[in-house]
Amino acid sequence: MARAMDLALVQTMLELLARWELERDTDSVPGLSVALTPSTVLAADVPNQVRDLLARHDARRDRLWLGVPEAALTQDADGASRAVHAFCDLGVGVALRDFGAGVSSLEQLRRLPAKTVTFAGRLVDALAGEDDVGTALVTSVLRFARALGRMTLATGVIAPSDADRLAHLGCDYGAGPAFGPARRGDDAGAS
Repeated sequence: MARAMDLALVQTMLELLARWELERDTDSVPGLSVALTPSTVLAADVPNQVRDLLARHDARRDRLWLGVPEAALTQDADGASRAVHAFCDLGVGVALRDFGAGVSSLEQLRRLPAKTVTFAGRLVDALAGEDDVGTALVTSVLRFARALGRMTLATGVIAPSDADRLAHLGCDYGAGPAFGPARRGDDAGAS
């Protein structure tokens, strides 16, 4: 069931991207991301289904991002690695999602060709602590990702002060209420 919902969302995002690319200046069309479930990532036929969806929609592949959760790596590292490589071969962006929420190894992160590393709200929450441990942890993740040539995205950023600290520490992107309210898909590419 999750796989069908994930693939339906991929199709919806591709339709939206194709429409935006026809209606707007192509430089203003944002990338869109689909957060896949571990079961979707680990299903052997999903890369082929994504390939078929890409063939049906006239949208730039590099504007579609697939979020591969760390949980998929901890459940089946080889299967998740195959999926990440297959998605990259299709030309879509891949983000390793919720890094630091589970127990995947830094070696796995190094080996996978994902362009982006997102880290979970729990790591963002660590910045609000009274000690320097949270900041040291986030700084380490950011430095490691940067050393690998990956972009970084902090999710679940609630407080503007945390957004400011993340920017100061070198985080590339953030998502959450600190950046403004959620917007409908039709409105997201308008500004």
